[in-house]
Amino acid sequence: MAADLTPLFGAVAATIAVVAGYFGLQNRRDREPWRALAARLDLRVGTGWRLDGTFKGWTVKIRSQGDGHEQTTTITVHAKYLLLRGVALSAEPSGLRGLFTEADPTVGDPEFDAQVRIEGVGSTAALAMLDHRARALLLPAVREGLTVTPNAVVFTGGRREVMVQRIPALLESMVVLVDALALDEAQIPARLARNATTDPLPAVRLANLRALLGDFEDHPATLEAARAILSDGPDEARMLAARRLGGEAVEACLALAADAANLHLRAAALDHALCHGTPAALADALDRFGAPSAPAALRAVVAHHAARTGLTSRVLALLQDPEGLPGDALAALVEAAAPLGTAAEPALLALVEHPAEPVRLALVERLRSLEGPEALAALRQLAGGLSPFSAVRRAAQAAVAAREATHGDKLGALSVAREDRGTLAMTEREP
Repeated sequence: MAADLTPLFGAVAATIAVVAGYFGLQNRRDREPWRALAARLDLRVGTGWRLDGTFKGWTVKIRSQGDGHEQTTTITVHAKYLLLRGVALSAEPSGLRGLFTEADPTVGDPEFDAQVRIEGVGSTAALAMLDHRARALLLPAVREGLTVTPNAVVFTGGRREVMVQRIPALLESMVVLVDALALDEAQIPARLARNATTDPLPAVRLANLRALLGDFEDHPATLEAARAILSDGPDEARMLAARRLGGEAVEACLALAADAANLHLRAAALDHALCHGTPAALADALDRFGAPSAPAALRAVVAHHAARTGLTSRVLALLQDPEGLPGDALAALVEAAAPLGTAAEPALLALVEHPAEPVRLALVERLRSLEGPEALAALRQLAGGLSPFSAVRRAAQAAVAAREATHGDKLGALSVAREDRGTLAMTEREP
């Protein structure tokens, strides 16, 4: 007689039911934090370990897979205007970046630039995207595993039960980061202007201002930022802003010329003010910065301005006291002395032995227009004792020849003699 297996089957079924109930209960317990997370973030729970939806306006996908220690949890925030194509930790010392390959964009933040490589975007867009907030979020996120793709920011973490606790804060940071990185090109000027006026690092503000002026000089945001920086910014940035503002910046540039720490910047500011200011507004500046006690670099700016604009009284004053003026500025003054005639002659004669060739060459041109014997003596001095290949010597010889040709038929027909009272006189030589 066959044994009745019904009790056995019943026991097996009961065991299976108990086991299934246990695992079902365990699964529900495991999923409770997951469902609570979905409710907290207002996301939909999908099949498996999937959450989908929109978080603060951005499309979000959260996936978890694997078992035990092999679990991975991925958070993806999709973005429409993600100009950035990639971001990674730099594997080479910052001093070697760009030495053998094209340099990655930098933003002026030493710590960030040394550790992060930006890929797939030009320097202007990188500056616009990577404001202080974005840099503060991006650097630690990349260290922890954040990656950037052409249309999303992705964070890959570990075990699900650990990540469930971290996901809300991570997602908040990622959304803020994507909001900074998802940049429509039309937004770039406004972003640059904001960074140029608000970033806590002066080097970053300066880099944004340069990009703004270089690529969007006529944009309304550029004008607004330049005005803000001119009234309250570091000296170098104020000078850049002044160049955009032209005549609006005259008073600010005169202040820079007086007080800035960098002499080169002071000279640039003075030049800008002199080029854009009115004569009435500049009279005091010309006196102050053209005085013998002023730095030579500033006197040189005044000299070029006086020569360029025909301020003969200023030209004469500088010629009479040329101490410290560089050769190019002094040569410009000599060239501009033509309207002064003989009034400038003593100052010109004092420059005969000036070491700068451009000064002596300009001097020859001025002296040839003067008729006095002192001018001829100076020309003869310039025509001799120099290299035969000197442009000054050749020009002086031509000037002497032209002068003598008006008094005789042969070169050397004139001589310069000192009269009884010590003055020079020009006479024709006896044959």
